Amino acid sequence: MTEKIIKAFCAADNGLGYGFLEKVCVNTLVIELERLGLKVARNVTIQVFYLRATLYEVGLLLNCGLKPKVKHLAYSNSRKDPTTWKNP
Repeated sequence: MTEKIIKAFCAADNGLGYGFLEKVCVNTLVIELERLGLKVARNVTIQVFYLRATLYEVGLLLNCGLKPKVKHLAYSNSRKDPTTWKNP
């Protein structure tokens, strides 16, 4: 799924170009994701934990702009298990 998301991001960014507002970029990305057969939900609330972001294993940071960037983070299941987390 990560590969499909990055592919959609690249297609949206290449097709749209530089200089648009974030909302326009997001709308374009949604179109590309749906073209690849992915179900898209916008502005979904997720549970966030202190120091450890979420229960999700993979996180993507997609930055449109003059030089588009993709940052990919992956964590093991033990890293996302809230019962093992300690607060400072």
